[in-house]
Amino acid sequence: MLELKNLAIELGFNPVAGGAFIGEHSFATKDVPIANGRPDSLDVQKAMDFGAKINVSPVTKEDTCTVCGTCASVCPTAAISINGSVATKIELCIRCCACIKNCPTGARVWEDSMMKNIANWLNENCSTRKEPQIFGIDV
Repeated sequence: MLELKNLAIELGFNPVAGGAFIGEHSFATKDVPIANGRPDSLDVQKAMDFGAKINVSPVTKEDTCTVCGTCASVCPTAAISINGSVATKIELCIRCCACIKNCPTGARVWEDSMMKNIANWLNENCSTRKEPQIFGIDV
């Protein structure tokens, strides 16, 4: 994990979180057990707890929202539902920001400091125009 983190940083990425979770090895058999029965319920709970800590989504500013439903209509994973107010299923959100970019009143926003830091870092480090790279064919 540390090597992967260091490589990602070296390549200009900013790793946010990572986890190494145990699973039964594909070579495992009854006679040669290698983490047989894993992940178990404790492993799954640890993974769920980890995911809950890093999983964030945009929020809706109630005082600005007109409950028009635009955010729900543009969400590619149907994470947003409208029923008198806006509700987001955080586990479905892929952080694509379609809801933020399409909200006609600016009511969908990031309040999470981690996401604000990532956006600022990207702005500072990735604003220079780069050209597409094409592989596999001669251009």
